[in-house]
Amino acid sequence: MKHAGIKNKLFGETLRKYRKARGLTVKEFLKALGSISSKCSELSPAYITRIEVYNEIPKPEVVCKIAETLNIDVNSFLKLAKANKIKRLEQSITRKFKRAT
Repeated sequence: MKHAGIKNKLFGETLRKYRKARGLTVKEFLKALGSISSKCSELSPAYITRIEVYNEIPKPEVVCKIAETLNIDVNSFLKLAKANKIKRLEQSITRKFKRAT
């Protein structure tokens, strides 16, 4: 299911789409992530929900493990995560600037 055409989408929506396409619940997905979830205390059902619903962007190593687990092109998924993170930061800066002026 490798797919390079995932740009221009929200990271969380993309994660949810691929997780559901594999027929995995959030708990099953965490189990499939395996070793990283035991090393990364932040990975919980609530955290996966924050990623999928609120588009929270995890650490790059977590993004890579998610991509590998869901058989998504790692580079494309990292680029999507980066683009989403930059967009959120730009929006935050714009809001703060507007409040300040």
